[in-house]
Amino acid sequence: MQFIIFRKVLFLFSILSFFLLGSSCDFLSKKKDANVIDTNKPITSTTDEKSTTSVIEEYPTDFPEQGNKMEDFVPKHWSAIIKVDGDLNKDGLTDTALIVEQENPNNISITEYNDTLNTNPRALLVLFKQENGTYKLAAKNDKGFIEPPKENSSLLDPLEEGDIDIKNNTLRLNFQYFFSAGSWYITNVEYVFRYQNSHFELIGVETNSFDRSTGEETIVSFNLSTNKLEITMGGNVFEENENNPKKETKTFMYNPKPILDNMEATAYLTILYNRDE
Repeated sequence: MQFIIFRKVLFLFSILSFFLLGSSCDFLSKKKDANVIDTNKPITSTTDEKSTTSVIEEYPTDFPEQGNKMEDFVPKHWSAIIKVDGDLNKDGLTDTALIVEQENPNNISITEYNDTLNTNPRALLVLFKQENGTYKLAAKNDKGFIEPPKENSSLLDPLEEGDIDIKNNTLRLNFQYFFSAGSWYITNVEYVFRYQNSHFELIGVETNSFDRSTGEETIVSFNLSTNKLEITMGGNVFEENENNPKKETKTFMYNPKPILDNMEATAYLTILYNRDE
């Protein structure tokens, strides 16, 4: 009798052990599977997209053809640094010429010599006032004719001592080229444009250069309307007794006349010194 009871107890114990062992294996299997990445499913990052997405700022370079006021022609992240008013097309209305400059911090850098460079582009805009009070873009130069504030560590901003002006229905631009290293010369350049033949044509250019160490001065003036070139040498801005200027006049044709929209930086060098006489 006792033997029969023992066998029943042993049989029940075996069944209970079987179920306990199966449950344990199933739990371990599930725990193991939880640590395995299913390569068939896409992996998603837990990184917050807002914290990793950088805002790309736009710096437009397009200028509208029409506007109700001057400010309408100045794009976002640009500023007007020089503005002059006057009649340029002889219609009795007050036109506007302005120089605008981009304000992009990515264009400002520090050289290995700790000089700050600012290569933000500039543009020259000429606006004709209309009878209804609005403005029309009559001319635009964004080809580097108006040079950046500090593109060369040794060249000062040509506009620092320069300016623009409207006089006798002509647009005049003045630049000064002053090098702190590499040259003793200071060169002042004036360009004169007149609105004719449906655009602004260059009718005059003059340079005045002198040596900072000796005072020796050279003036070159070219009237593209009369085709007269005048070269004055022998002057001296420091010593009156050495100031003996002598002028030489030449005649030559320069066609077609340069257009304001197509002028490039230091265009006077090409016009005055790389000419065919």
